[in-house]
Amino acid sequence: MVAAATKSVQSELIDVSYTLGTTKANVLWHVILPASMPSIMSSLRMILGWTWTYIIVTELVGASSGIGYVIIQSQRMLNTANIFVGILVIGLIGLIFDYIFKWLTKLLFPWS
Repeated sequence: MVAAATKSVQSELIDVSYTLGTTKANVLWHVILPASMPSIMSSLRMILGWTWTYIIVTELVGASSGIGYVIIQSQRMLNTANIFVGILVIGLIGLIFDYIFKWLTKLLFPWS
């Protein structure tokens, strides 16, 4: 995803920077990286959802503590209220992180 974001940088920006006499390192740090960072941040935001899912699945399978463990224990004891609370907490944490990433993207990359 990072490679795709980097390839999506407009070649005109790179050509203009070389025309103005900059070095390859400066093109990387001052043209390519700033132009691709909003897309990289968007990719990280999407991947955060995947990782959050994997963390919960891992807790469901083999942990001795955590939200997934509480959900499994509540399932064994037929305590559906705790199951719904666990699912709600998982959703709220995911939503909070999503809004944090969205806010950081607007704050750090106002040109995107």
